[in-house]
Amino acid sequence: MRRVSGGQFSAADRELLHAAAKDARFKNCSELTVPVLRELAAREGIEFATAVAYDRILRKPQNRDFFDEVLRRADCPFDRNVLFAIVPGAFYKMHKHSGADGARLIRILNDAGARVETIPIENFGQVRENARIIAEWLKAKRDKKVVLLSLSKGSADVKCALREHPELVRDLLGWVSLSGISDGTPLVDWLQGQRWRMAGIRLFFWWRGLSMEALDDLRSNTEDWGSARDESPVLNVCGFPLQRHLAHRWAPKAYRRLAPLGPNDGGGILLGEAAQRPGLVFPVWGADHYLAPSWDCEAQLRTVLALASAGALRVRQANLCET
Repeated sequence: MRRVSGGQFSAADRELLHAAAKDARFKNCSELTVPVLRELAAREGIEFATAVAYDRILRKPQNRDFFDEVLRRADCPFDRNVLFAIVPGAFYKMHKHSGADGARLIRILNDAGARVETIPIENFGQVRENARIIAEWLKAKRDKKVVLLSLSKGSADVKCALREHPELVRDLLGWVSLSGISDGTPLVDWLQGQRWRMAGIRLFFWWRGLSMEALDDLRSNTEDWGSARDESPVLNVCGFPLQRHLAHRWAPKAYRRLAPLGPNDGGGILLGEAAQRPGLVFPVWGADHYLAPSWDCEAQLRTVLALASAGALRVRQANLCET
């Protein structure tokens, strides 16, 4: 285990990760499905299961190589000819404090002199409608080198756009999915089983003119990625928090609600699902779904974005297809 940031790993964290690394079970992350991690958490605690998932994801050579490059290339320059396109998360116009509008990414990119635009999807639109907007935007930018940056629900929208328009995948320089809910979330499954909560939500959605069908789109699903699974130059940036790491005010409730299902990011993603995703996985220890840890992770984010602009994700996707 490497030290990425001075405040990222406490002594207790290092001890836990050391114990996970010594455990002889689960040779690679492909074994760590949601049921396997749920059972491990039930037997040995959710913290140990989280540490095992983090360790095994970084044992996958492709993930490890990119992770190490982020550590080495803190001064990686941005390609100023690349256009970063932000696909916001749910309610990004209403709840800007959640980070769903990508304001932090925009600031990082502006400070670096990079080009950035926000794709104007609906505030909480149905996945297919937002996917249509994304696809039309990408078609209009086919003469540009584009890196997509999707946040939370925005990753479900991008997944649908690329599945429906596979020709657009080949034009992408990279896709960075940040805490992407690309396969729905069991939080919505839980919510839809709460009769009185749903009554309040229906009233709120009616009052704000929002679509209940968009909420249905976020139920847990295993909808096929299509050719986008193997062809997308995607990097999944996922938080791997323990309960004591949760920093955003919305994270503790979500974490507790999903804890019976196993390790999660405090915002809707089960870590067993994240471990099975296509492309690369970049685990961020100590960060929750909102990537708002107690330590400063912006240096990592900046390097990830710079490497994406340099074509690192496209190169690695080509290598994955050859193996």
